[in-house]
Amino acid sequence: MLQKGFIPLSLWVIALTFSANSYAESRIDYDLDDDGLIEINNLDDLNQIRFEYKLVNNFSIITGETLYGENTGCPAAGCHGYELTTDLDLDDTGDGVVDENDASWNDGEGFESIGSFRVKFSAEFNGNDFAIHNLVMIQPSTDFFGLIGYAEEAYIHDLKISASIQGNNKVGALLGLSWKTQVENIYIRADITGNEYVGGLAGLLEGETQISNVFIDAKVTGEDYVGGLTGYIIDENDMSNIALRTELVGNTDVGGMIGYGSNSTLSRIFSESHITGYNRVGGLLGSSAHSSIQDALITGGISLTNNNKYSRVGGAIGDDSYDDPDSVITRLISLMSLPEDADDNHFVGAIVGDGQTSYTYTRNINWASDLAKNHYFNGRKENAQGVYDLTDIQCASEQENQCNGLSFKGLANIQYDNKTLWTFGDNTQAPSIHFLGFSFSDEDGNGEIDDWPSMSEVSFIEKSTPIKQKSSSGGSLPIWFLAVFAILGVRRKIS
Repeated sequence: MLQKGFIPLSLWVIALTFSANSYAESRIDYDLDDDGLIEINNLDDLNQIRFEYKLVNNFSIITGETLYGENTGCPAAGCHGYELTTDLDLDDTGDGVVDENDASWNDGEGFESIGSFRVKFSAEFNGNDFAIHNLVMIQPSTDFFGLIGYAEEAYIHDLKISASIQGNNKVGALLGLSWKTQVENIYIRADITGNEYVGGLAGLLEGETQISNVFIDAKVTGEDYVGGLTGYIIDENDMSNIALRTELVGNTDVGGMIGYGSNSTLSRIFSESHITGYNRVGGLLGSSAHSSIQDALITGGISLTNNNKYSRVGGAIGDDSYDDPDSVITRLISLMSLPEDADDNHFVGAIVGDGQTSYTYTRNINWASDLAKNHYFNGRKENAQGVYDLTDIQCASEQENQCNGLSFKGLANIQYDNKTLWTFGDNTQAPSIHFLGFSFSDEDGNGEIDDWPSMSEVSFIEKSTPIKQKSSSGGSLPIWFLAVFAILGVRRKIS
């Protein structure tokens, strides 16, 4: 029997938990660590970001200055973005399914994008190495669809996402569309479905976007412009340290990394992709214009839905019809399995399907001719021929005059981050490429990575002492007061 005036410990816990949600908009300090980033402590906070926009030159912009319309505790110069303080899971019930029993169900449509064509996200988002789990978004007729629907001059980093997303055009797990945005230190495990401009990370990237240090483990399905990283990218973009393990289904312009890429530089890439497409299909890019590739290891396979005369299939690039002598492919190894071209008229090339570009390529481009079913670099049969099979690539190292004459001497001394980028095993192991703290390889050439790093194995930053939270209420109300409110059944405000 309870004593009069005694509050059980269980109710104290309920009160504290409840208060964190009830008074999320009433904090004493929105930036506890004074770094100019407002702390995102729960799903309500995350959802609220999309309402925090203001008019800037007649455009609606999310600038990261407020949350729930407040900025108490921000530096004198103001806050400029948001940061996670914990992992977030949209599967509230923990039953492994996001459904009507979860707060984010939203009548079956799931989470709403932060930002849109009309409301641009132009702020920093720091995941602090935390994850957003079970990000379910189901709106097949919606464009600019992803965690952040439209980013403009934003900075997004140190974030992990597991997601299932269905949208229309410009669809990705992290971004629907971005312009002049920097993205780094991202891990994505997702199933993405859309129509055009569909990617594992982003639907469409433009305007000097910088992408680095990214892991993508995804199935991506669309019609045109479908890629493991992004469906479409233009305007002088740099992408480096990208690891992909993808399954892709599309029609035209389908690439293991990029559906269509223009004026882009790709460096230090590992891609395992299993691709089904119709026209302009490549292990890295479906179509390319004025782009360069340096230090890439590609494996997987390509299947065609219909062998039309102009399929344009390449181990690295499906189609590149722009005559640009500045386009460079160097230090690339392809273990891609390509479709038969029995009639020899479908523009299937070991590296480039159909290309008029005068590539600056060297002997440091190699492919397994038996897997590619092709001895020609280019599907037009105009460029260098390859004479090495998988066994030669497995056998070769930096040594010369061995393995039917194949040598990787040109790769052996390449350094990145003060470490050797390429390494070679014994004479039965294809080379490995090393970056982001992992070794990426397909030593037996079976089209699958030997060891894909899980989300829990990847850490972008060393977690320091967690931010000391005053609870989402900001600690402004005494505990006994919160307990009384919880017991009286005060309902959470819905933003």
